[in-house]
Order: sequence, then C-alpha cells, then structure tokens
Amino acid sequence: MDWRDRITFLNVRSFAWGAIRLYEVLEKLEARGFGTLVIPSRGTFPFTGQLFGIHQRWAEKRVFDNSVMHGLSTPFHASKITLPFTADTQLEDPSVGVSISGQIRDYWVRVLKAILAGDLSSPELHFYQYVQDQIFGIGVGVGASIRRPSSHFVFVDTVVSGRAVVEIDRSMREQGLVNVHYVLIVDNDAKSLSAEYRHTIKGWEASGKATLIPIENIFTEDRGPGLTGSWCLISPQLMSAGPTFLPGFSSSQVVGAAAGFIRVQYGSELDNMNMTRTNGALHFLLTALVSSELFQSQKGYAEYLYEDFIEELEAYSRSGFGPVDPRETLRIAKNAFGSKSSIAVMGRPITAVEDVDVSASHVIRVSFSEAEITRHVAAFKKLLSSGKQAFWYVHH
Repeated sequence: MDWRDRITFLNVRSFAWGAIRLYEVLEKLEARGFGTLVIPSRGTFPFTGQLFGIHQRWAEKRVFDNSVMHGLSTPFHASKITLPFTADTQLEDPSVGVSISGQIRDYWVRVLKAILAGDLSSPELHFYQYVQDQIFGIGVGVGASIRRPSSHFVFVDTVVSGRAVVEIDRSMREQGLVNVHYVLIVDNDAKSLSAEYRHTIKGWEASGKATLIPIENIFTEDRGPGLTGSWCLISPQLMSAGPTFLPGFSSSQVVGAAAGFIRVQYGSELDNMNMTRTNGALHFLLTALVSSELFQSQKGYAEYLYEDFIEELEAYSRSGFGPVDPRETLRIAKNAFGSKSSIAVMGRPITAVEDVDVSASHVIRVSFSEAEITRHVAAFKKLLSSGKQAFWYVHH
C-alpha cells in the first residue's frame, strides 16, 4: 500500500487539530484547579509534543515577553508525570481472574498514587525507580514532576477500543484516586470504541469526568519509535518475580517492570538515522500544520513538508524493515545492547542482557541471566530494608 493511502494529509491535519484542542482543554482544566498532568507514555507523545510550540504562538495570556519565561507557563509545565502504563500481555492467562493487563495497570496506578501522595516509602514506587535506574539505566528524574504534584490531576491518553483506560479507571477508584479528569484522544472519531467500553466512556463524557478529542486516524498508535520517537522497555522476569517480594501481591500476579522514554537522536552505534529523520519530518510537519491551521499561513509549506515526510517513509521502507515493523525496533535495540550503548539519550548502557524480543506493539522485552535477576532482587530487598526514601519531584 502507498504511504499516501496509509497516512493521508487529512490524517496528519487531524493530528494538528487534536494537538490544538488538547492545548485548549488543558489550559481550561489548569484554570479550574487541576494541578498535575499524567501521561501514560508513548501514545500521546505526538500530541503532547506540540503543546510548548502552540503555547508560544497562541496563548490567550502572555505574562512574559521573554519567550523562554513565557514557555515556562505552558499548561502543566511544572507538574507533569510520565509513567509507562504499557501492559504487555505475553503472559496472559485466561484462568486468572483479573486480566494480566489489568494487574499491570493496577500496579502503575499504585505507583502514581504514591507519587501524588508523596508516599516515599511505597514499595511500588521504589521498585519502579529501581527498574528504571538500575535495570534500564535511566535516571529517576526522567518523567518526574518538576514541582510537587497535586492530587487533583489530569490523565491524558490515546484510546482505540477503550479497554486500557477503563481498566486504569477501575484501579484508580479502588486506590481512591477520584480527583481525576480524563482527556481522551480517541481514534477513528470514536467509532473504534468497543461496545463493551463505549457506554462507560461516553458516560464519563456526559458527567464531566472526561473530555473526548476525536481524531480521524491515530496512525502512530502502537507503531513504535519509527513514528513516535518513544520507547518502552520491560523485564518480563521481574514482572513475574515482583509479587514475591512486593507486599500486597499474590504469587500468581504480575506487576509492572518497565521504563519509557523519548529517543529521536541519531547514534552511530544504534544505526538509527532513518528513524531519526522520519521522526524529525513528522514533527516539522505537525508544527507547520498547527501554524497553518491557527493563522491561515504557510499553506504551501505544510503540503511541501507532507511530501517530504512521505518521501522519508518511502526511503525508510526501501532501506530494510521500514518504520512501523517491530523487527526494525528490535534491530536498533540489539545494536544498542551489542555495542554497550544506551538506547536512551544520556542514559547508561543496559548490561548482562541474555536475550531480547519485541511485541507487535513495539514493546522491547529484555531478558537477563537468572544470576543477574537474583542479584537485582537481593539488591532491591536491601534497598527496601534500608529505609531510604524514593525520589519524589525534581525540586524536592
């Protein structure tokens, strides 16, 4: 299929309007007293990545003439939390009562609750930060709020069937996180919502609990770093082992053991130039479209950048696996592990990797030797017993 059929100009234009609408909604919610924005990784990055630029060009109020200072007043700039709510379901077992995805998302809700409440002794929060820092080499400040987070928060996510956000909300209510407003960027103008979840989500919208932003086609959803520039790494071994040393979980459950981050920078060891160029082309196209739609300017320039984006996709496809093939994501991850380089920009190399796999949604599954897992389990138990507090927010 031609890339112009897979990603039409109207599709990308819908993304631009979705980003504009997201900015408007977040601005209003912040004015209503919501203090923190929660981003569950990956899916929303093409939209949230435009917020700063939109604010610079189109803010209703410009408190500072200086563009840098003005940028600091972007909605939720000082209190934004990114967590990898991704739930890889390779361990799915229908005989278990709650789905694997539900168990994993419940764990992430517990991490979020600890962050919002400042529960720095939380085993779940400690485990997340240990996995992010000691397993995947990403500093615990990455994805953390700049300032103290608020218990009144906004949760923004992309939605296709609706299963993920309904599972997350179930855990939110069980954990007492009720001061939340959902901003849902919905695929296929909400026509893809499963009948099982449509009534629930539409009910949230009717009651004021959620705002829906319909998009014609979220062509980046689960397409991996080739289009989003974002990565998610998980450790299936620690997902299974976690309940054996985390209180409040049964041995039959699984927990989250993941790190998510953005990587759009070229590295020779990774051989990711095509991926970097494609991400750059899409970002510039969306930026130009936002400007074009808001100010009715640069019309021809946006069309030109669309053609450039298509050309990058076509060149990428001719060079090997292509931008949306999970095998390309796996290839670059293996390059990083093999060359002892970090996948994340300014991160540390991931060591002692025995095997690596990738899911259909581009989640990287990293396996370690049993001795390495045993070592990490012992180190984490020692950390918990030390009484050391977890990291909270950047300016804590």
